[in-house]
Amino acid sequence: MTATDKELRGEVIRFTRTTTAHGIPMILNSHTWFARSWWTTLTIFAVVFCSYQCLLVIEKYNRKDKIVNVELQFEQAAFPAITVCNLNPFKNHLARKVPEISETVREDNWIVLKWTRNDLDKKMSYDF
Repeated sequence: MTATDKELRGEVIRFTRTTTAHGIPMILNSHTWFARSWWTTLTIFAVVFCSYQCLLVIEKYNRKDKIVNVELQFEQAAFPAITVCNLNPFKNHLARKVPEISETVREDNWIVLKWTRNDLDKKMSYDF
């Protein structure tokens, strides 16, 4: 046995006595053949089982299963379905002083008013 073999053997023994893998130090520190074979069997079983579990996780990952299902359902909203949002970036009284904005606001108001009247007429005709 050469000096490097002795050093390697010493490192392996030091590792097996100090490792946090609990079965390995128990194999080396056991005093009876029964305890040593018990811990060897148990450690081998644990390593095989851990490897099997890792293999299952890798296979599951490689299958790229769909985990999330998104289903969109659209329902009719009861009249009136109106959302009022006050996130206007400019003030109304100042915007009305600009002719282009004032005209656009007037046209938009007319369209909304016309649309609302049409819906009200339809709603009223269904009620009777």
